[in-house]
Amino acid sequence: ARPFRSTIITPDGAKRSLTLQIAVGNGRYYGGGNVVDKDATITEELLRLYSLEYLKAWQIILMLRSFRSGEHGALEDVLTLYSSEFEVRTRRPKAVNADGDIVTQTPAHFRVLPKAINVFIPRDMSEHS
Repeated sequence: ARPFRSTIITPDGAKRSLTLQIAVGNGRYYGGGNVVDKDATITEELLRLYSLEYLKAWQIILMLRSFRSGEHGALEDVLTLYSSEFEVRTRRPKAVNADGDIVTQTPAHFRVLPKAINVFIPRDMSEHS
């Protein structure tokens, strides 16, 4: 991976970054079991973003365990932000991956739409025994 410059815009302002990767999630997990943030919940109506600020490859290897547990937000070289909305801009268009598929490119806008879909969960049958 090669570092790239980005601007991350929230309703509270903008943050410039030299990064290797930016991840945005509205729940805890992404990418086959990696954790966006250990405290994230799908019901909090909040997006969580992390950006791997410019790191050397050996530093990323040391961080791998942190990504599985969601502890990477506490690391000095990881920018973490929380908001209901983000826009990510880059100098040159960068591919945006959603659930394993390239779906668009930067600039990309992410926002929470509270209660946009209904989810039905079956009742636990043991409660009715």
